[in-house]
Amino acid sequence: MLIDEPVSEDLDLPTPRRRRRLLTVALALATLGVAGLVACRLAGFDSPTPLAQLVSFVPYGVPVAGFLALLAGILRRWRTALIALLAGAVLTGLITPRMVGGDAPAPSAGVRLRVMTVNLLQGDATADLIALLRTERPDLLSVQELTPEAATRLERAGITDLLPHVALRAAPGVAGTGLYGRAEFSDAATLYQGSRFDMARARYVHNGVAMDVVAVHPSPPIPGPGGAVRAWRLELERLPEAAPDDGVVSLLAGDFNATLDHVALRELVDSGYVDAADAVGDGLTPTWQASLIPPVTIDHILVEEGIGVRAVRVHDVGRSDHRAVVADLVVPG
Repeated sequence: MLIDEPVSEDLDLPTPRRRRRLLTVALALATLGVAGLVACRLAGFDSPTPLAQLVSFVPYGVPVAGFLALLAGILRRWRTALIALLAGAVLTGLITPRMVGGDAPAPSAGVRLRVMTVNLLQGDATADLIALLRTERPDLLSVQELTPEAATRLERAGITDLLPHVALRAAPGVAGTGLYGRAEFSDAATLYQGSRFDMARARYVHNGVAMDVVAVHPSPPIPGPGGAVRAWRLELERLPEAAPDDGVVSLLAGDFNATLDHVALRELVDSGYVDAADAVGDGLTPTWQASLIPPVTIDHILVEEGIGVRAVRVHDVGRSDHRAVVADLVVPG
Protein backbone atom coordinates (compact mmCIF):
# COMPACT_ATOMS: atom_id res chain seq x y z
CA MET A 1 0.00 0.00 0.00
CA LEU A 2 1.25 3.45 -0.95
CA ILE A 3 0.91 6.09 1.70
CA ASP A 4 1.01 9.73 0.66
CA GLU A 5 3.55 11.68 2.55
CA PRO A 6 2.27 14.84 4.22
CA VAL A 7 2.71 17.89 2.05
CA SER A 8 3.58 21.19 3.63
CA GLU A 9 0.90 23.84 3.06
CA ASP A 10 3.64 26.46 2.63
CA LEU A 11 5.25 25.00 -0.50
CA ASP A 12 3.04 27.02 -2.87
CA LEU A 13 3.42 30.24 -0.95
CA PRO A 14 6.16 32.70 -1.97
CA THR A 15 8.99 33.13 0.47
CA PRO A 16 9.64 36.60 1.91
CA ARG A 17 12.59 36.96 -0.48
CA ARG A 18 10.42 35.95 -3.46
CA ARG A 19 7.66 38.33 -2.40
CA ARG A 20 10.17 41.15 -2.14
CA ARG A 21 11.53 40.30 -5.58
CA LEU A 22 8.04 40.26 -7.12
CA LEU A 23 7.25 43.60 -5.49
CA THR A 24 10.50 45.05 -6.83
CA VAL A 25 9.71 43.88 -10.37
CA ALA A 26 6.15 45.23 -10.18
CA LEU A 27 7.44 48.55 -8.85
CA ALA A 28 10.01 48.82 -11.63
CA LEU A 29 7.43 48.06 -14.33
CA ALA A 30 4.97 50.61 -12.91
CA THR A 31 7.70 53.25 -12.77
CA LEU A 32 8.73 52.54 -16.35
CA GLY A 33 5.07 52.85 -17.34
CA VAL A 34 4.83 56.33 -15.80
CA ALA A 35 8.15 57.33 -17.34
CA GLY A 36 6.93 56.07 -20.73
CA LEU A 37 3.78 58.16 -20.41
CA VAL A 38 5.90 61.22 -19.65
CA ALA A 39 8.05 60.54 -22.71
CA CYS A 40 4.98 60.18 -24.95
CA ARG A 41 3.55 63.43 -23.58
CA LEU A 42 6.79 65.31 -24.19
CA ALA A 43 7.19 63.86 -27.68
CA GLY A 44 3.56 64.48 -28.64
CA PHE A 45 3.07 60.79 -29.36
CA ASP A 46 -0.60 60.07 -28.61
CA SER A 47 -2.29 58.82 -31.77
CA PRO A 48 -2.46 55.01 -31.53
CA THR A 49 -4.68 53.19 -29.06
CA PRO A 50 -4.18 53.04 -26.10
CA LEU A 51 -1.99 56.16 -25.96
CA ALA A 52 -4.79 58.45 -27.19
CA GLN A 53 -6.82 57.39 -24.16
CA LEU A 54 -3.99 57.15 -21.61
CA VAL A 55 -2.70 60.66 -22.29
CA SER A 56 -6.04 61.96 -20.98
CA PHE A 57 -4.92 60.88 -17.51
CA VAL A 58 -1.49 62.56 -17.48
CA PRO A 59 -2.36 64.74 -14.42
CA TYR A 60 -2.96 61.57 -12.39
CA GLY A 61 0.66 60.63 -13.03
CA VAL A 62 1.83 63.13 -10.40
CA PRO A 63 0.38 61.35 -7.32
CA VAL A 64 1.15 57.94 -8.88
CA ALA A 65 4.80 58.90 -9.40
CA GLY A 66 4.99 60.23 -5.85
CA PHE A 67 3.62 56.99 -4.43
CA LEU A 68 6.03 54.90 -6.50
CA ALA A 69 8.98 57.03 -5.37
CA LEU A 70 7.96 56.62 -1.73
CA LEU A 71 7.56 52.87 -2.07
CA ALA A 72 10.88 52.55 -3.88
CA GLY A 73 12.56 54.53 -1.12
CA ILE A 74 11.12 52.22 1.54
CA LEU A 75 12.45 49.23 -0.39
CA ARG A 76 15.79 51.02 -0.96
CA ARG A 77 15.45 50.79 -4.71
CA TRP A 78 17.15 54.11 -5.25
CA ARG A 79 17.37 54.12 -9.04
CA THR A 80 13.66 53.33 -9.30
CA ALA A 81 12.93 56.06 -6.77
CA LEU A 82 14.98 58.56 -8.76
CA ILE A 83 13.19 57.73 -12.03
CA ALA A 84 9.80 58.09 -10.32
CA LEU A 85 10.80 61.42 -8.79
CA LEU A 86 12.02 62.76 -12.14
CA ALA A 87 8.82 61.65 -13.87
CA GLY A 88 6.71 63.29 -11.18
CA ALA A 89 8.74 66.50 -11.39
CA VAL A 90 8.31 66.72 -15.17
CA LEU A 91 4.57 66.11 -14.93
CA THR A 92 4.27 68.70 -12.17
CA GLY A 93 6.00 71.22 -14.41
CA LEU A 94 3.59 70.43 -17.25
CA ILE A 95 0.34 70.79 -15.31
CA THR A 96 1.19 73.48 -12.74
CA PRO A 97 0.49 76.38 -15.18
CA ARG A 98 -3.12 75.16 -15.44
CA MET A 99 -3.52 75.76 -11.71
CA VAL A 100 -1.81 79.17 -11.74
CA GLY A 101 -3.57 81.07 -14.52
CA GLY A 102 -2.86 84.63 -15.52
CA ASP A 103 -2.59 84.02 -19.28
CA ALA A 104 -5.53 86.24 -20.28
CA PRO A 105 -6.15 89.07 -17.79
CA ALA A 106 -9.31 91.02 -18.48
CA PRO A 107 -8.73 94.51 -19.93
CA SER A 108 -10.04 97.49 -18.02
CA ALA A 109 -12.54 98.28 -20.78
CA GLY A 110 -14.23 96.33 -23.51
CA VAL A 111 -17.30 94.34 -24.51
CA ARG A 112 -18.36 91.73 -21.99
CA LEU A 113 -19.42 88.32 -23.25
CA ARG A 114 -20.63 85.28 -21.30
CA VAL A 115 -20.23 81.94 -23.09
CA MET A 116 -21.53 78.53 -22.03
CA THR A 117 -20.94 75.07 -23.46
CA VAL A 118 -22.70 71.84 -22.50
CA ASN A 119 -23.03 68.28 -23.78
CA LEU A 120 -26.62 67.04 -23.33
CA LEU A 121 -25.87 63.27 -23.40
CA GLN A 122 -28.04 62.47 -26.44
CA GLY A 123 -30.45 65.23 -25.51
CA ASP A 124 -31.34 63.91 -22.04
CA ALA A 125 -30.36 66.96 -19.96
CA THR A 126 -32.64 69.61 -21.48
CA ALA A 127 -34.61 70.42 -18.31
CA ASP A 128 -31.43 70.86 -16.31
CA LEU A 129 -29.98 73.06 -19.02
CA ILE A 130 -32.96 75.43 -18.97
CA ALA A 131 -32.61 75.82 -15.19
CA LEU A 132 -28.91 76.60 -15.55
CA LEU A 133 -29.55 79.10 -18.35
CA ARG A 134 -31.96 81.03 -16.15
CA THR A 135 -29.23 81.28 -13.51
CA GLU A 136 -26.20 82.04 -15.67
CA ARG A 137 -27.88 84.08 -18.45
CA PRO A 138 -25.18 83.53 -21.11
CA ASP A 139 -24.95 85.60 -24.26
CA LEU A 140 -23.86 82.62 -26.32
CA LEU A 141 -24.50 78.89 -25.85
CA SER A 142 -22.84 75.93 -27.56
CA VAL A 143 -24.69 72.62 -27.26
CA GLN A 144 -23.45 69.15 -28.17
CA GLU A 145 -25.38 65.89 -28.63
CA LEU A 146 -28.42 67.94 -29.61
CA THR A 147 -31.12 65.67 -30.99
CA PRO A 148 -34.17 66.99 -32.92
CA GLU A 149 -36.35 65.96 -29.98
CA ALA A 150 -34.09 67.81 -27.53
CA ALA A 151 -34.20 70.95 -29.69
CA THR A 152 -38.00 70.78 -29.62
CA ARG A 153 -38.08 70.30 -25.84
CA LEU A 154 -35.74 73.26 -25.36
CA GLU A 155 -37.94 75.46 -27.52
CA ARG A 156 -41.08 74.43 -25.63
CA ALA A 157 -39.29 75.11 -22.34
CA GLY A 158 -38.60 78.68 -23.40
CA ILE A 159 -34.97 78.71 -24.49
CA THR A 160 -35.75 81.23 -27.23
CA ASP A 161 -37.05 83.63 -24.57
CA LEU A 162 -33.51 83.66 -23.19
CA LEU A 163 -31.54 83.14 -26.40
CA PRO A 164 -33.81 83.97 -29.33
CA HIS A 165 -31.38 83.32 -32.20
CA VAL A 166 -30.21 79.89 -33.30
CA ALA A 167 -27.89 78.06 -35.68
CA LEU A 168 -28.80 74.43 -35.19
CA ARG A 169 -27.42 71.21 -36.65
CA ALA A 170 -29.59 68.82 -34.62
CA ALA A 171 -29.16 65.12 -35.43
CA PRO A 172 -30.12 61.76 -33.88
CA GLY A 173 -27.97 60.22 -31.16
CA VAL A 174 -24.71 62.01 -30.39
CA ALA A 175 -24.06 63.70 -33.75
CA GLY A 176 -25.96 67.00 -33.40
CA THR A 177 -24.80 70.41 -32.21
CA GLY A 178 -26.29 73.86 -31.93
CA LEU A 179 -25.58 77.51 -31.23
CA TYR A 180 -27.99 79.77 -29.33
CA GLY A 181 -27.42 83.50 -28.89
CA ARG A 182 -28.85 86.84 -27.87
CA ALA A 183 -27.81 88.29 -31.23
CA GLU A 184 -28.33 87.00 -34.74
CA PHE A 185 -26.25 84.36 -36.49
CA SER A 186 -25.33 84.43 -40.16
CA ASP A 187 -23.47 82.20 -42.61
CA ALA A 188 -24.41 79.11 -40.56
CA ALA A 189 -22.92 75.89 -41.93
CA THR A 190 -21.40 72.55 -41.03
CA LEU A 191 -17.74 72.91 -40.11
CA TYR A 192 -16.50 69.71 -41.75
CA GLN A 193 -18.59 67.48 -43.98
CA GLY A 194 -16.28 64.49 -43.46
CA SER A 195 -17.13 64.18 -39.75
CA ARG A 196 -19.89 61.91 -38.54
CA PHE A 197 -20.61 64.66 -36.01
CA ASP A 198 -22.24 67.83 -37.36
CA MET A 199 -20.34 70.75 -35.82
CA ALA A 200 -22.22 74.02 -36.25
CA ARG A 201 -20.24 77.08 -37.34
CA ALA A 202 -21.64 80.60 -37.73
CA ARG A 203 -20.80 84.28 -37.68
CA TYR A 204 -22.11 86.04 -34.57
CA VAL A 205 -22.07 89.77 -33.80
CA HIS A 206 -22.37 90.74 -30.14
CA ASN A 207 -22.49 94.44 -29.25
CA GLY A 208 -20.55 95.30 -32.38
CA VAL A 209 -17.97 92.52 -32.00
CA ALA A 210 -17.91 90.09 -34.93
CA MET A 211 -17.12 86.48 -34.02
CA ASP A 212 -16.51 83.22 -35.84
CA VAL A 213 -18.05 80.60 -33.53
CA VAL A 214 -17.90 76.80 -33.66
CA ALA A 215 -19.85 74.30 -31.55
CA VAL A 216 -17.02 71.79 -31.21
CA HIS A 217 -17.61 68.04 -31.00
CA PRO A 218 -15.12 65.83 -32.87
CA SER A 219 -15.50 62.07 -32.96
CA PRO A 220 -14.20 60.45 -29.75
CA PRO A 221 -11.01 58.33 -29.82
CA ILE A 222 -12.80 55.05 -29.09
CA PRO A 223 -10.35 52.17 -28.51
CA GLY A 224 -10.14 49.37 -31.04
CA PRO A 225 -10.05 48.95 -34.81
CA GLY A 226 -12.10 51.06 -37.18
CA GLY A 227 -10.04 54.23 -37.44
CA ALA A 228 -11.75 56.12 -34.59
CA VAL A 229 -8.48 57.54 -33.26
CA ARG A 230 -7.38 58.62 -36.72
CA ALA A 231 -10.76 60.34 -37.34
CA TRP A 232 -10.58 62.07 -33.95
CA ARG A 233 -7.12 63.43 -34.68
CA LEU A 234 -8.13 64.60 -38.17
CA GLU A 235 -11.24 66.40 -36.90
CA LEU A 236 -9.26 68.22 -34.22
CA GLU A 237 -6.82 69.32 -36.92
CA ARG A 238 -9.76 70.59 -39.01
CA LEU A 239 -10.82 73.09 -36.35
CA PRO A 240 -10.09 76.66 -37.48
CA GLU A 241 -6.85 78.12 -36.24
CA ALA A 242 -6.81 81.54 -34.61
CA ALA A 243 -6.54 84.49 -37.00
CA PRO A 244 -5.98 87.55 -34.81
CA ASP A 245 -5.48 89.97 -37.72
CA ASP A 246 -8.69 89.28 -39.66
CA GLY A 247 -10.92 91.59 -37.59
CA VAL A 248 -13.12 88.69 -36.41
CA VAL A 249 -12.83 87.04 -32.99
CA SER A 250 -12.50 83.25 -33.25
CA LEU A 251 -14.24 81.30 -30.48
CA LEU A 252 -14.39 77.51 -30.13
CA ALA A 253 -16.63 76.02 -27.44
CA GLY A 254 -17.65 72.45 -26.85
CA ASP A 255 -16.70 68.88 -26.10
CA PHE A 256 -13.28 68.47 -27.71
CA ASN A 257 -12.88 64.85 -26.56
CA ALA A 258 -9.31 65.91 -25.76
CA THR A 259 -7.39 67.33 -22.84
CA LEU A 260 -4.64 69.94 -22.93
CA ASP A 261 -2.16 67.07 -22.93
CA HIS A 262 -3.21 65.89 -26.40
CA VAL A 263 -0.89 67.23 -29.07
CA ALA A 264 -3.62 68.17 -31.58
CA LEU A 265 -5.36 70.40 -29.04
CA ARG A 266 -2.07 71.92 -27.87
CA GLU A 267 -1.15 72.76 -31.45
CA LEU A 268 -4.54 74.38 -31.96
CA VAL A 269 -4.08 76.50 -28.82
CA ASP A 270 -0.57 77.43 -29.95
CA SER A 271 -2.01 78.88 -33.17
CA GLY A 272 -3.20 81.83 -31.09
CA TYR A 273 -5.88 80.66 -28.67
CA VAL A 274 -6.22 80.74 -24.90
CA ASP A 275 -8.12 78.07 -22.97
CA ALA A 276 -10.44 80.07 -20.71
CA ALA A 277 -10.26 77.68 -17.74
CA ASP A 278 -6.49 77.38 -18.06
CA ALA A 279 -6.21 81.19 -18.11
CA VAL A 280 -7.82 81.55 -14.66
CA GLY A 281 -6.18 78.55 -12.98
CA ASP A 282 -9.07 76.12 -13.40
CA GLY A 283 -7.47 74.08 -16.17
CA LEU A 284 -7.57 70.85 -14.15
CA THR A 285 -11.23 71.09 -13.14
CA PRO A 286 -12.77 67.89 -14.55
CA THR A 287 -15.70 68.16 -16.95
CA TRP A 288 -16.46 64.53 -17.88
CA GLN A 289 -16.74 61.20 -16.14
CA ALA A 290 -18.41 57.94 -17.17
CA SER A 291 -18.80 54.87 -14.98
CA LEU A 292 -15.56 54.08 -13.11
CA ILE A 293 -13.32 56.10 -15.43
CA PRO A 294 -11.46 58.84 -13.51
CA PRO A 295 -12.81 62.32 -14.38
CA VAL A 296 -10.95 64.31 -17.04
CA THR A 297 -11.10 67.78 -18.59
CA ILE A 298 -12.29 67.51 -22.20
CA ASP A 299 -14.81 70.40 -22.46
CA HIS A 300 -13.19 73.72 -23.33
CA ILE A 301 -13.84 77.31 -24.34
CA LEU A 302 -11.01 78.62 -26.53
CA VAL A 303 -10.75 82.33 -27.30
CA GLU A 304 -8.21 84.24 -29.33
CA GLU A 305 -5.24 85.77 -27.57
CA GLY A 306 -6.06 89.31 -26.52
CA ILE A 307 -9.50 88.38 -25.21
CA GLY A 308 -9.65 88.74 -21.43
CA VAL A 309 -11.01 86.01 -19.16
CA ARG A 310 -12.64 87.32 -15.98
CA ALA A 311 -13.94 84.05 -14.54
CA VAL A 312 -14.82 80.44 -15.36
CA ARG A 313 -17.43 78.29 -13.64
CA VAL A 314 -18.19 74.59 -14.04
CA HIS A 315 -21.65 73.19 -13.25
CA ASP A 316 -23.17 69.73 -13.00
CA VAL A 317 -26.01 69.29 -15.49
CA GLY A 318 -28.34 66.63 -14.12
CA ARG A 319 -28.48 63.60 -16.40
CA SER A 320 -25.46 64.51 -18.52
CA ASP A 321 -22.08 62.84 -17.99
CA HIS A 322 -20.52 66.21 -18.88
CA ARG A 323 -20.42 69.38 -16.82
CA ALA A 324 -21.27 72.76 -18.29
CA VAL A 325 -18.46 75.31 -18.64
CA VAL A 326 -19.22 79.03 -18.37
CA ALA A 327 -16.68 81.74 -19.18
CA ASP A 328 -16.97 85.47 -18.56
CA LEU A 329 -14.93 87.20 -21.26
CA VAL A 330 -13.95 90.76 -22.11
CA VAL A 331 -13.24 91.70 -25.72
CA PRO A 332 -11.08 94.86 -25.88
CA GLY A 333 -12.79 97.84 -27.44
